[in-house]
Amino acid sequence: VDTLSETHDQSEKEQYIKHLNKDIDEMESLIEVLLSYSKMTHNNIIVDKTTIDFGQLVLNCVKQTYDANTRLEYIKPLLEMNIKGIEKHLKMLVNNLIQNALRYGKHRVLITLTYGQCNDHSGVTLVVEDDGPGIPEKERAQVLKPFVRNQHVGAINQGHGMGLAIVDRVAQLHGGTVTIGSSMVLGGAKVTIMLP
Repeated sequence: VDTLSETHDQSEKEQYIKHLNKDIDEMESLIEVLLSYSKMTHNNIIVDKTTIDFGQLVLNCVKQTYDANTRLEYIKPLLEMNIKGIEKHLKMLVNNLIQNALRYGKHRVLITLTYGQCNDHSGVTLVVEDDGPGIPEKERAQVLKPFVRNQHVGAINQGHGMGLAIVDRVAQLHGGTVTIGSSMVLGGAKVTIMLP
């Protein structure tokens, strides 16, 4: 702001305004993410869970994701997969997984949804895989914590380090689990969400 007020060159002013707007957008995004995470970690909040067609929710998230290279591939289940949940939180979980995979993947992101077991109950298993560098085994528990980013990727330094922390918290709120591994199909990261 100080530099902007001191410069008289119009093109420089426009550049500074552009940078300011970008910084403000970034701060707004971070505040939004922090508020969402804070609300989810507040133990006294009780929200009624409703029946949700999770397969349709995932499909809607995929359709609403802009990816110029159309790298997303979703294998939609043939049957409805209804679960009890909080729709806005589950959307956040799916969107964070997709954005994370697109951020680190090179050419392909594969999303599959199947029936499975979760904590001794029947449930759904959502798997998101990419062809990026993956997450080293020693970092897998750490990246589920707030403000921790995958250090292995080096040059890629985007995001706030909250994506997988939010995914983990939403899964916990729904009695589910998050597992990070390596994709045998694509060679990058594989994140598995199991929800009852």
